[in-house]
Amino acid sequence: MRAPLLYLLLSTCLIITSGCTAVGVGAYKLMGPPAVPAMYIPAKEPLVVMVENYRRPSSAYTDDQLLTRYIEGYLRGHDVAPIVESANVADLRVNHPEEFKKMSVAAIGREVGAKQILYVDVIQSDVETLMAGEALRGATAVRVKVVDAQSGETRWPGDMAEGYPLEQSVQFHKNKASNEQDLKAGIYAQLGDRIAKLFYKWKPENQDPEGFVGD
Repeated sequence: MRAPLLYLLLSTCLIITSGCTAVGVGAYKLMGPPAVPAMYIPAKEPLVVMVENYRRPSSAYTDDQLLTRYIEGYLRGHDVAPIVESANVADLRVNHPEEFKKMSVAAIGREVGAKQILYVDVIQSDVETLMAGEALRGATAVRVKVVDAQSGETRWPGDMAEGYPLEQSVQFHKNKASNEQDLKAGIYAQLGDRIAKLFYKWKPENQDPEGFVGD
């Protein structure tokens, strides 16, 4: 009697376990992966995006503007905070270049009417040719922080004085990216999306979780 009873108990446990796993997989495929929380939620007060590359300021100015526009667009699309047009920063830089060089990030924010600055420091931006000119590869690394325009103190991240690090690289065959500017646009679009996602709750695209086997 003991052997059949033990077999029955083991069978019941296996059925329950497999049933729970099947329900979990089914729910995952129906609802998708869980949402990713924001790393920091900015205050609902005027925010300006400021991207700078001090290492190559003259050659990188247009690139900075491109990345800025992507970040602004993603932040607006998710209503992260009221956005102050970054064009105001560009005008200040162009019309008062000497004064601009001496101004702190916080002072620039105050000048354009922002209460907080999403500051992006570009520490690497490189493009190289691969496979005898048949492909292009680009890599960009940045540090991101939110600065209080009144005090000049870093609101976020509190434990990283230089800012939160992010890197993005993209490789295109020439038939997909005909020139360096196309490649940069691809990098900045992806990087701008990742930067914006630091500040709002978002949901990854559906994909089978590790250990699950799709159909």
